[in-house]
Amino acid sequence: MSPVTLAIIVVVILFVLVRRARALISRQKIRPSSLLTRLAIFAVLGVVVIAVTITHPLTLLGDLVGLAIGSAVAWYGLRLTVFEQQPDGTYYTPNMYIGLAVFAVFLIRVGYRLLVLTLDTNSLATKSAAGSATNSFSQFSGSDPYTTAAYFILIGYYVVYYTALLLRHRQETGAGATARQS
Repeated sequence: MSPVTLAIIVVVILFVLVRRARALISRQKIRPSSLLTRLAIFAVLGVVVIAVTITHPLTLLGDLVGLAIGSAVAWYGLRLTVFEQQPDGTYYTPNMYIGLAVFAVFLIRVGYRLLVLTLDTNSLATKSAAGSATNSFSQFSGSDPYTTAAYFILIGYYVVYYTALLLRHRQETGAGATARQS
């Protein structure tokens, strides 16, 4: 890979990370279509990761533990989320520390795993030369329960958090419509 291509990839990744981190700490309007899209993406990613790791019992346990931790953190984060009703809709401000912590756990674990794989390139080259038929996710996660647990902390957090935001929005729009009819 050329240095220019690598630089472009790094810049794009940094842009996405900064944009995501800013969304974790700023006031945002509840937009059901956007939340549904994100919810679907995280749900599909979760199903794909489980499908890949289902044959490894220890990794599957990591998936379930990560999902439980992510869900619990989301419920706690919802208690700390500030909601504001404005004339143009409902806004929420997520707890900065919880959102950034969940994101940091994911980034640190994935970064660590990439570092380990980079340092262990001889092992992967040997496996490829021997005709090992493993997919790229399996090579990346290495059937590692810690890495998949980090995925599912993030997935569990966002699935529960976005679902609760959607339910809150439905309650408030339903309550607002009922009050206007009276």
